[in-house]
Amino acid sequence: MVLLRKNNPQKINLQTAAELSAEGFSKMSRLVVRRTKALWQDRVRDYTIFVDGNEVGRIGNDTKAIIQVEPGAHTVCLKIDWCHSPEVKVLISPGETVHLECGPNANPFLVLFYIAFWKDKYIWLRQAHGSIL
Repeated sequence: MVLLRKNNPQKINLQTAAELSAEGFSKMSRLVVRRTKALWQDRVRDYTIFVDGNEVGRIGNDTKAIIQVEPGAHTVCLKIDWCHSPEVKVLISPGETVHLECGPNANPFLVLFYIAFWKDKYIWLRQAHGSIL
């Protein structure tokens, strides 16, 4: 859309609200974290999501979280109490959506071992293949 002023015949380019919205939406990047369904381990407890060391949300059993992020390199980690996942590094382009999936590593028989010795591997976290929306 072009606007011509009556007193000043310079062309001024204007964008409609829809164009602005579409442009802004296309530049936003998203991180989608999907937590698999656990039958027993951590079923009623949420994991805390950290991006670049900052808490950005929580995710419950068999749910997903959608997080708006700036384009660029990010480090993602999930925590519960004093246990956590390994850090996963992702590179997100403008307008891109990166999918991650997570779940508990420990089974009922090894949970104490994970809590005591493998605190940094208690939760598994990896980049998902294909869209899981």
